[in-house]
Amino acid sequence: MVTISLLTWCSMARRSTQDVAGLGPELREMMLMGGLADASGMIDIDKTAARVGAIGMNRLLYDNAGTASLPALRWMVKHGAEPRNIGAMDKGSLLQQAAAKPTLDRMKLFIEEFKLDPRQETPDRVGVMHLAARNGVDAQTLVFLTSRGLNINAPDAGGRQPIHYAALKSIGPLVSAGADINALDSQGRTALHWAVEEGRHDAVAELIRLQASVFAQDRQGNTPLHLAAVGSSEPIVDTLLAAGAPKAARNADGLTAREYFDKFRYKRRYGNNSDREQKL
Repeated sequence: MVTISLLTWCSMARRSTQDVAGLGPELREMMLMGGLADASGMIDIDKTAARVGAIGMNRLLYDNAGTASLPALRWMVKHGAEPRNIGAMDKGSLLQQAAAKPTLDRMKLFIEEFKLDPRQETPDRVGVMHLAARNGVDAQTLVFLTSRGLNINAPDAGGRQPIHYAALKSIGPLVSAGADINALDSQGRTALHWAVEEGRHDAVAELIRLQASVFAQDRQGNTPLHLAAVGSSEPIVDTLLAAGAPKAARNADGLTAREYFDKFRYKRRYGNNSDREQKL
């Protein structure tokens, strides 16, 4: 009886050591998904970390930088991951991976605690600010990133600024911080052009609410309404028209939005062609 109790206590103590602050299940799942351990039996996270070494732990940290809990990320570093030695992998830098979830505490962890350079960019000059904007940066995090030398109006290689990438959540904070809502990229497109092109009605409505121009024309002469005419979102057309988008504006080919729609009529599918024709 004493032997059984002792074995039970040892098993529980070992499991408790592995599940530091409840991290065991999360870390095991990540190790399984990352191919660092197989599914047979119980995964000993400490032994697995020691076995795969810095290379394996660096990969684990990189792949989960934007999704893992902060305690799990700290555990990886404590058990062999070397944030400053990871560099750029297949999806950009480690910090850019972390920007998939650009919360203040996550950004502080990687920049202040892990000592990563926030100014790192991809070869096409996409930086942390662009990715944070795309993934919903809030006002507090934006202030923190700018305090670390990042520019809210920095262009990528195509001239797109963070406002051109901005998700709905990011638009207000960026504009409040001084981002030019009507900034042009190398194609002459504004954030509104891109939101229309990508079919993001919520972002279109927010940009218009914050005074984005519905009259802006890109280098091809297309207004946001031209792009909406051949897009897949009927509500975007309605929102642009309600904001006064010009039906009579002609692009570089001399086409109005209605004529642009006719040009691409047979190249795209529409839920209700006649209804859109009447609106345009």
